[in-house]
Amino acid sequence: MEFYTTISILSSDFSEVKKTLREAEEAGAAMIHWDVMDGCFVPNLTFGAKFIDDCRKHTGLIFDTHLMITSPQTKVAPFLNSSDIVTFHYEAIPAGAENLIKEIHLAGKKVGISINPSTDPVVLHPYLTKLDFVLLMAVEPGRGGQKLNENVYERLKILTEMRRQANALFSITVDGGVDGNNATALRQNGADGVVLGTSFVNAHDKKKLIETVSVI
Repeated sequence: MEFYTTISILSSDFSEVKKTLREAEEAGAAMIHWDVMDGCFVPNLTFGAKFIDDCRKHTGLIFDTHLMITSPQTKVAPFLNSSDIVTFHYEAIPAGAENLIKEIHLAGKKVGISINPSTDPVVLHPYLTKLDFVLLMAVEPGRGGQKLNENVYERLKILTEMRRQANALFSITVDGGVDGNNATALRQNGADGVVLGTSFVNAHDKKKLIETVSVI
């Protein structure tokens, strides 16, 4: 897969989601990132599976559903409907993640695991060859508009080396605080893709932003 850009709608106006989807398509984005928050795993509350299902008919872009929820193994089923990728947090299910990976794959979906800035990538060792994506958080999950944590560059290097040693095929996406100023460095340090949120919503020329992000 070529370097890809995913658009998070978290910072957009939820009453105009169709507009954001259209802008993402027109700008050349590869995916839409749905930040599902339950008010428990993270402080904020966003939306559920029906919201994503209702938006499915308005775009052909890949849907990556990011579950920032407690006990994702008991709540994943409704999100398998319209999602192409389902990503859950290692921190929410440190034991038994392998069963959830299998369930998502059996539903014909791709699987990602996300880890927070304070989580050592080494925890993912048991799952490296079973994953399609790793979502590397560069901010604390739960709120848009945060500044990128500089430790993400070192974590990227660690994760890419882990992938090489395991001969694994997962892609690495960086989420949080990504913009036109740091995307190149993220890519040079091993990122295969990035999630754009606030920087995309606020961009005057959204297509130019994605073009800038996609070029080394």
